[in-house]
Amino acid sequence: MKKIISAIIIAFASLTINAQVVPGIEVLEQDGFRVLKGKRVGLVTNPSGVSRDLRSTIDILFARGEGRRLCRRSRGRRERP
Repeated sequence: MKKIISAIIIAFASLTINAQVVPGIEVLEQDGFRVLKGKRVGLVTNPSGVSRDLRSTIDILFARGEGRRLCRRSRGRRERP
């Protein structure tokens, strides 16, 4: 019985080893930000809000033209030209 349980645990662990976590900003970006079209969206983030290649969530939104204005408590304001 212990061998069967061990085999099941090892099999399950080997299935999850190759699993990847994709940050939500990347899912939005891959989808072309379609769910945000025509909506006003607020983003609450911090310096850890990045994609897997360490691009800032804020920079990704601004690069696509989705960002309009950014207010940060300690950094002031950043606006898209």
